[in-house]
Amino acid sequence: MGGLLTPALLLAAFSFLSSEEGGLLHQLVPHVEEAAYLSGERQTLLLSIVALESRGNAQAEARGSVWGAGQVSWRDWGLLLREEGVAQEAPDLLDPRDGTVGIGVVLQDLRKRYARRWPMRWRDHAVLCLYGHGRAALAFREGCDYSRRVLGLERRLQRELVPMEVAVR
Repeated sequence: MGGLLTPALLLAAFSFLSSEEGGLLHQLVPHVEEAAYLSGERQTLLLSIVALESRGNAQAEARGSVWGAGQVSWRDWGLLLREEGVAQEAPDLLDPRDGTVGIGVVLQDLRKRYARRWPMRWRDHAVLCLYGHGRAALAFREGCDYSRRVLGLERRLQRELVPMEVAVR
């Protein structure tokens, strides 16, 4: 998939990004591919989270205890990330690889712990609400604004990819 994800394609799918941000996001593609392989998550989903959370900036640090490209909450996920060997302390998530793999590790853990609580059609929404809002999302019944935004971005990226994949064949 990496060869198909050019900066121009990412800008077309994520029109809110500047050309500089599209370039930053493109630089994370190899790490997204690794994170997807290790976690079983879709590359397009991981890219959509990174685009929404940090606009491709692996060095993003904001809102207290959230770090890296996916704005992973160290307060909520630090122990898991240590156990999985992804990061030993919060600033490790500023490394493009560690921060991106951290997103996959967190999503995989959320799926294992909580996904069966929701019908199949709401599982992506549920996991993304938990990722974006923490345990408070357990009260949500049909997703949340965060999950709708991430999944909407993912659909746009997938629509942009289809013509590219056909042209490559």
